[in-house]
Amino acid sequence: MKGEIFVEFINLVEDQFGLATADAILSDPELPSGGSYSRVATYSHEEMVRLVLSLSSETGVDAISLQMVFGRFLFGRLLNAHPTFVAPYAGCFELLHAIHGVIHTQVRTLYPDADLPKIIVTDESAESLLLNYTSERGLGHVCHGLIEGCIEHFNEPIQVERLDLANEALVFNASFRLTRLN
Repeated sequence: MKGEIFVEFINLVEDQFGLATADAILSDPELPSGGSYSRVATYSHEEMVRLVLSLSSETGVDAISLQMVFGRFLFGRLLNAHPTFVAPYAGCFELLHAIHGVIHTQVRTLYPDADLPKIIVTDESAESLLLNYTSERGLGHVCHGLIEGCIEHFNEPIQVERLDLANEALVFNASFRLTRLN
């Protein structure tokens, strides 16, 4: 995973749980990086999982909720860092359709070694779509939070329905139905 994601996770921890909590999870002697992250470096996704589980243990907040909060936070941070990725799109559905073919292509231009999740979006109707996430990193809950962050950004009345069983901390395949509300 790109270091940018790790840096933003630590920013979330500092913003929402404080510097002491960030220091506590970063001082884990089992972190291969030593708890120091560069935006342009690449780290094992297993280290992110370790950070999430450590934060959960430190705060008492379940790992699923933490990942969803991180996804919402991350959408806003990525939007600020890369506004040209989102600027061409007028709404949530349009942006989600562009993730795999357009946005991920742009990400690979910036980070050729990026190992991105597979996102497949299928229209059910003009008011409903299915989004399927697949990744060996198991961050389906982060994907859910990113979707919610996208909806908030565009300020659209869209309901997200989780179609997969989402009770595990790691979800490698996640499915969502998004429906515009009238």
